[in-house]
Amino acid sequence: MNHSQRNIILYQAYGKRYINQTIFSIISLINVYKRQLDGLEILIYTDHPEDFIDLNKVYNIKAVFISEQQRKTWAGDGNFILRSKIIAPLEILKTDPSINILQVDSDTFFKKKLDKLFYKIRNDKLVMHLREQRIAYIRKKWHPSFYPPNVERKIENDLHIKLNDQTYMWNSGVIGMSNKNQYLLQTILELNDELYQKYPNWLIEQLSYTTVFSATKKLIDSKEYIFHYYHYKSMVDDYMKNKLTQHDDVQVLINMIKSDKLDRKIIYKYYYDYLYIHTRDFVRTLLGREEIFKKRKK
Repeated sequence: MNHSQRNIILYQAYGKRYINQTIFSIISLINVYKRQLDGLEILIYTDHPEDFIDLNKVYNIKAVFISEQQRKTWAGDGNFILRSKIIAPLEILKTDPSINILQVDSDTFFKKKLDKLFYKIRNDKLVMHLREQRIAYIRKKWHPSFYPPNVERKIENDLHIKLNDQTYMWNSGVIGMSNKNQYLLQTILELNDELYQKYPNWLIEQLSYTTVFSATKKLIDSKEYIFHYYHYKSMVDDYMKNKLTQHDDVQVLINMIKSDKLDRKIIYKYYYDYLYIHTRDFVRTLLGREEIFKKRKK
């Protein structure tokens, strides 16, 4: 790590479920780094900072209390809670020109060290989790009512942003950028508010990041380093609820999470499901029969 820079990993964890997921995510990072976080700072915005006291005693972790009123302010007039994923990093980056930030959702775990990823961020790359599908495909396959407004205009630094059915959506479970690119967040916030007013949908924050970051031609994915398990939350929720009930010693919990290898089990399940779904769709298309692979109602 370059110690002249501050490399911050930011979480927002409100409520027990998301706090437990965040603890699991942080411990996965601790295990990747073999308990030596090597200059990384972990910052958690939460309604229960006391839940991170044990981790904070040993590692460079800071849990900051965020009141319900503050969260309402961040959510804005439309009460869009995901708006905080734009405002929080914007406020942090303004405080120090040496900051590089990696905002990660609670339902994540780390697969490898972040040194190379932060190096890319310091050298002007923008990070999101991964590229998904075009908006038209998302509407057809998953969200039939997904009709965000088209946008095309030039913005600051002569960036040309463009949003339409052919736009590829990127997943915002991970957001990474350096202080030098903080100006983009104000544009993202303005676009988010504009789109949400016309089309109040929970994907708008992600779409706003996608539209602006893509326009820079500097956007890269983080899937090599971080796994976002949004389809498998219940596996971690049940696991952490059980483990935290049994063990209050953070070192025991760290060892337990490492030995149980739940992260690998989730990855294996993901690839099994991925293969199954694509095989199913291929066979359905080949035979022209949508009913194949459907479960019969009892």
